[in-house]
Amino acid sequence: MKRIILVVCVLAFLSAIMVIPASATTETFSPDADSLLLENTPDANCDTIHDYLCVMSRDTGRNRRSVIHFDLSSIPSGATIDSATLNLRIWNVNDNRTDDIHRVTESWVESEVTWNSIFGDYVDTPTDSASTGTTVDTWVEWDVTSDMQAFVDDTPNYGWLIKDHTESESAKYVKYYSREYADETKRPYLEVTYSEAPAEWTLALNGAITEVMNQSTFEGGVACHNVSWTDSKDRTWTGMPLWKLVGWVDDSNKHDFNDTLADAGYNVTVIAGDGYSKTFNSTFVKRNDNIILANELNGTAIPEDSDSYPLRLTGSDLTSGQNVKNVVGIRLTFPPPPSASLTATANVKITMVGISLNRTAVDYGTVGAGQNSDNESVDITNIGTSDVNVTLEVNGTTATAQSFYEQSLHVDGNLYNLATIIAQIPTSNSEDVVTQLRVPSSWTEAGKQDATFVFWAKA
Repeated sequence: MKRIILVVCVLAFLSAIMVIPASATTETFSPDADSLLLENTPDANCDTIHDYLCVMSRDTGRNRRSVIHFDLSSIPSGATIDSATLNLRIWNVNDNRTDDIHRVTESWVESEVTWNSIFGDYVDTPTDSASTGTTVDTWVEWDVTSDMQAFVDDTPNYGWLIKDHTESESAKYVKYYSREYADETKRPYLEVTYSEAPAEWTLALNGAITEVMNQSTFEGGVACHNVSWTDSKDRTWTGMPLWKLVGWVDDSNKHDFNDTLADAGYNVTVIAGDGYSKTFNSTFVKRNDNIILANELNGTAIPEDSDSYPLRLTGSDLTSGQNVKNVVGIRLTFPPPPSASLTATANVKITMVGISLNRTAVDYGTVGAGQNSDNESVDITNIGTSDVNVTLEVNGTTATAQSFYEQSLHVDGNLYNLATIIAQIPTSNSEDVVTQLRVPSSWTEAGKQDATFVFWAKA
């Protein structure tokens, strides 16, 4: 028997705090740096002296400590550290000691670190303390889970310092195998188990506005607008009415459904991850609690290995052929707005600019340095439809010719200048301009000098 259960909530969509199952990963890390520190030689680097680390309590300024570091960059940011243990294997021991491990707060280099260089650069309160026992070739273990979480949460990772809980006693020591020891099975290691929450799915909503709804927001909406339906296979689907999601993007008001628009009619298309889709009219979807976008099956989230994951369109008002699995988006398609038309006409007048000249060439004859040529007039006629200003551009056939005319050519008594307006001519009028060569006495280049005169007209 099919059953519809509707839970009404007067709140709008809320983000929910939810527990998402996380997958645990365990990694084992080998140190990338470790070193012995000697109080009695406080400025000496002791990394290459022995292939063991030592923690010693000894009077007369002879305490010994050790530092160790691991590259933890493979652990993803945002991971939750479930457990982390640092393990050292005893090489030699002469007393049951309590050794403390402290998080280091400054960077150090294995081949340079000394007692003095790192002295005090660690958190005073130990992260953990471990009883060493007196048995050789046994492992000593420290819980460094809190430090590991801090590293993942962006606290700088400078490793750890191991020291005796009660220093300055009488030669009580524990020696541990270092990372350089020949037998790799006895070297230090760090074992970390961490969890990552699975990536949230999203639902693309496209209508009058565009919104990408994340999983948390959707589940918060379900908490307020909960609808359940049990199908003919006795499967109970729980989720949110489709119309609630349509109302999120049917206009600019995310928290209300626009009944007027729905009555006018538009298409609601529900889209699957593989592109499959089903389209419904807004009048059918309007405030219909029997069309559900479900995120739960039988009381729990739809499994990731289900072909319905993460969302399934279902409900008592849909046929089996209208169900959509693996829903990833909802698209609203509105009809074009009503329109009206008119005709337009215009009489367009094109302004034409043009001039004509009464001659095609000018020959100034033979003229010497310091001499003037005869005047040569050019009649310019405005053949366009607007008044024009005329300028002259001289293009010498050679650099020498160009220089000659720039120094010698005069127009209406003025030395040639490309920017000078030489005539202002109204429509259907003409104007004479008088050109003449006035060769400077300093001119020294003999021979024929040719050029093209270009007259430019601008309205």
